[in-house]
Amino acid sequence: AEDLSSCSFITCLNFLDPMREENCARCLYDWLLSPSLNSEIGVNGVALGYATDMLSIPLFHNNGTNTYINAWCGKGGLVGCSMKRDFPGPGAISYMEWEDVWNIGKQYPAKQWSGEWWRGAELGMFMLTPVAWAGVGTWPVGLTLGVTPAQHAVLRPVLDDAFGTGKIWQQKRATQALITSMITKFFESRLAEGQLKIPGDLKALQFQLLNKVALNRDVSWADALAFVSLQTTATIMGVIGDFLPEPFYIFLGDIKKQYAQEVKALEPFVEKKYGTQLASQSCAPSETSCLTLASTSVMDGLTFAGGISVPTDMATAVGLLYSTSPTNPYPAREIPPNKELEFFWENIRYFAPVIGFPSWSTRPTCPGLSPNETQSLNKPGGKQEACKEGPKNLATGFAKVNQWQGGTRQVPNLALAQRDPNKWGPTSNEFVVRNLIEYKKSVGFAEMAEDNTVAGGKMNRICPGKTLALMIGETFLKLFKKGDWDAVSPESIVFDSGPTWISDFVLKSVTTP
Repeated sequence: AEDLSSCSFITCLNFLDPMREENCARCLYDWLLSPSLNSEIGVNGVALGYATDMLSIPLFHNNGTNTYINAWCGKGGLVGCSMKRDFPGPGAISYMEWEDVWNIGKQYPAKQWSGEWWRGAELGMFMLTPVAWAGVGTWPVGLTLGVTPAQHAVLRPVLDDAFGTGKIWQQKRATQALITSMITKFFESRLAEGQLKIPGDLKALQFQLLNKVALNRDVSWADALAFVSLQTTATIMGVIGDFLPEPFYIFLGDIKKQYAQEVKALEPFVEKKYGTQLASQSCAPSETSCLTLASTSVMDGLTFAGGISVPTDMATAVGLLYSTSPTNPYPAREIPPNKELEFFWENIRYFAPVIGFPSWSTRPTCPGLSPNETQSLNKPGGKQEACKEGPKNLATGFAKVNQWQGGTRQVPNLALAQRDPNKWGPTSNEFVVRNLIEYKKSVGFAEMAEDNTVAGGKMNRICPGKTLALMIGETFLKLFKKGDWDAVSPESIVFDSGPTWISDFVLKSVTTP
């Protein structure tokens, strides 16, 4: 960070800089915190500078659906916005242009398999405290996006099959019929109830759909709503929990217990479908079985991946049809005839449910090891090792982890790549329903992170549920009848920043008094 005199007499007095005010505020803010930007906050080694940067996005940069543009690019906007250093967090490098995002992302399978890059247990741009997973017993502890390459190679075939739509046309047709039937019944039940709560009811529907498609598991509406409550709490506290000191973890015990119970409930269904192929696999260093690790990974998908992202864009899609707020970027408020898939795709592009796709060119230093000893764990050929599990902390329920200190984080920004004018043209920052072929340029599902020459495709990082997500979104919009519903206070349906993008709202059946 610059010193106070540089901020005051150079940055703040540079009247030729069109971003002078913002750069001055940022300079003074960084100067104020500079002695401790790299210091740890919370119990997982997260840098204070990461916390302040993430908090600065809604506090200092809020500008509705353009908040991310303000945060990463400033008032200059998307044109020429390519890279930002030390954001979010000291030492981090964010990449915003589509070409850079694609070129970095396509290297993930090979770089991780070779041990050159490392992925943490992170939900897009967000670090997550591993408290929810502490009761499951897997290692590395935390979101299973951060498992070792060897573990990932065991899990990937399960996820590809579970969240796929089938490899032959008969299977795809059966999946489509199932989704159509379930969404039809969903609308019938909501009409009978007289209201549709968004996004809560959409998250509950998605939980039912994914359970049925992935595991042939039926989930009642009451159980689905109970899951949404856990999902909301686990997501919010997963993010905030990384900033909390150790004593606060005593209040997070219920999350740990409930998440472990949900994983346990999935295990019989995962075993029935994948038990044979998992039984012969090794998931070391996790002391739990591959069955438990696979069940945890499926649960993570239901909770943090497709379980959130698809309902997010279903919610924005419906909101666009009703909102009379000036924040609505789509004043037409009608889906073009027979363009439900394109309309859903544009929601995915414009309202990116996943902000970033981070990795570490230098992994954070393992607790108890030196930086050199940590780097020696990065063995090639899918043999990259996890940090050793130490004794469990009585307060947190999990062994010490370091999510930041000593590492170098690179963050391809998917949300801004999806609006890059160099790739999407002059309307890149507008909600415009485009020709279907245009969406082949998408990076929203990490499409570039697919390389079947690496570990036979078992190191791919493209979303395994892409086709299923699009099928669900398109079917939902085809079956949704706008004339069946009126919005309660349509002027209060406000579009804002991601990751939620839209305020909660309620639709009432037109037949409801």
